[in-house]
Amino acid sequence: MSVREFRVSNTLSGKKEVLQTLVPGKLTFYSCGPTVYDLIHIGNLRAALTADLFYRGFKRAGFDVTYVRNYTDVDDKIIQKGLASNTTAAQVARQFTTEVELDYAAAGLLEPTHKTLVSEHMPEIISMIERIVANGRGYVVNG
Repeated sequence: MSVREFRVSNTLSGKKEVLQTLVPGKLTFYSCGPTVYDLIHIGNLRAALTADLFYRGFKRAGFDVTYVRNYTDVDDKIIQKGLASNTTAAQVARQFTTEVELDYAAAGLLEPTHKTLVSEHMPEIISMIERIVANGRGYVVNG
């Protein structure tokens, strides 16, 4: 299948431009999912629906799409919820990731190519943050 022209707004140029991927015909994108400490709210669903809309559009245009959806399963809110409910943060995260998945399915969202958890990528995240700080694009507060 050939790829049809897909136009997007380039916020840098302020113009609508033809999407050009690094590898012709292949497109990868990442969607930051919710922090899984409670049931999702309309803002979480809006973000997921927007990502799903792009995913469908890219596929319909003929792109070979790799779509990764993230779940933030490491957060102070998750730890606090675990302490308050006399369970572990990991159990809270698993419970509400399941709930999110049920809500996304009920909303008719397509399954992404991959799902990932923040807890599975801590070394990479720490390294990225260290590079951001080292390059002067970020700063440290209270250690």
